[in-house]
Amino acid sequence: MLLPPSDQLALDSLLENHRNSPTSTHWSKVQRTLPFDLSDNAPIFSPDGMHLPISKLINNLADAGFHVPLTLFSYDALHKLQNQPLAVKTVKVHQNGQNIHILDVTQFPPEEEMLPLDWHSAWEHYIDWVGTQEGLIAKHMWSCHFRFLTCIHKFRERFPTILQFDMDVRSAAASDPDFFLTTEEYKNKYLHTQVGVLQAPPAPAVSSDKSSHGHCFSPYNRKVRNGSPDNSFQNNQHNSPTCIICLRSGHKYSSCNEETMQKGQQMFTKSWDGKLVRRDNNSPICFFFQLAKKPCHDIHPDQHLCATCGSRDHGTSNHKSA
Repeated sequence: MLLPPSDQLALDSLLENHRNSPTSTHWSKVQRTLPFDLSDNAPIFSPDGMHLPISKLINNLADAGFHVPLTLFSYDALHKLQNQPLAVKTVKVHQNGQNIHILDVTQFPPEEEMLPLDWHSAWEHYIDWVGTQEGLIAKHMWSCHFRFLTCIHKFRERFPTILQFDMDVRSAAASDPDFFLTTEEYKNKYLHTQVGVLQAPPAPAVSSDKSSHGHCFSPYNRKVRNGSPDNSFQNNQHNSPTCIICLRSGHKYSSCNEETMQKGQQMFTKSWDGKLVRRDNNSPICFFFQLAKKPCHDIHPDQHLCATCGSRDHGTSNHKSA
């Protein structure tokens, strides 16, 4: 409500007299401070997470041609890289005839477990980093990609699809310098991803109540159904599993701990949370592409690589040493 100037002055005078009155118990005894300091000379504080620099280890990972997971741009990851350098692990990889040390991304949470708020916050750092690393054109392109995803209707409900599509596009762009999608191909790829996520079977719930079981749960005490991604292709002679990563018999790929092939060369693939991923950049590799009798019909050619050697011409079952 607005008051005439004369009435406003009278009201201000009345309040001032009431504050200074010795009989006033409220204004004379209670000291109230402003919730914010609006002084022009007051220092301005910002959360340190907004100004955490991008670690050189991230730049080196990108310069070496490896996929850079979005989780490296979360507040926790940037804080660890900046303030806990002794706790950061690196791994040695063989590239272009020499051994180099790069950031071990497995020490950070996997991208597929990101939550919407963390994903959105990390993308803000990621866009600024892309602009510094690759220039304004690349920054504009990835900004459009980010804007497309954030504007999808029912964002939270469809976030699993958004996250999977985002990981696929970024990993494909990192692993293939010639990767390119037209606008139509880009949107179709998103739709195929959405269908794949919707058709994927839900993860089995693990009951925390163990009182009804007479023994401890063993993940291999039952025969796994045919076609399950936990099955490595079988050795017909001994009916024992042969690992599709290292080609050694006696274990499944999901429990493979080998670092090199039998002849000593660096392995192309590793198991990460029970999934096949490239060892150099953690991008996913199609399991069904490795099987001769169960060809994959999904549209993700960037994942159709031999888990043994990385060839696009065949899967592990048709590898010459298999």
